[in-house]
Amino acid sequence: MDIIDKIKNVDWASYKGPDCYDPDELLEALLHLYEYNESKAKNGLDNKVLFAIGNNHAGTYYPAIIEAADLLIEIEKSAKSEDARKCANGILNNLYYFEPELGGYIGHSCEELAIFVEKKLRVYRDET
Repeated sequence: MDIIDKIKNVDWASYKGPDCYDPDELLEALLHLYEYNESKAKNGLDNKVLFAIGNNHAGTYYPAIIEAADLLIEIEKSAKSEDARKCANGILNNLYYFEPELGGYIGHSCEELAIFVEKKLRVYRDET
């Protein structure tokens, strides 16, 4: 299965988080990132993805990070466009430093999501 099919086959609605979480927006943002299509990204694809998966200004991510992290890593490693790979890398770096925002989601605790993200995205943190 290619990355586009993987993105489309996720049940994004099952990660009901805060009221501002929009599963269709996340689907669109990930597809646009992979294709590196900035036509609907007013402030850049990185911003579009970060706001779809969380709240970029607040530095939070929503429960959909559970599926989105692996897809972003795959985009970072295998997208045809170097711009898409670089953008995904920057997004992964930002998400490493963000905090979970659950909203009404009960599938995992904030602590569980934070541990998951820390382990999964550790390689994308800034060097210290």
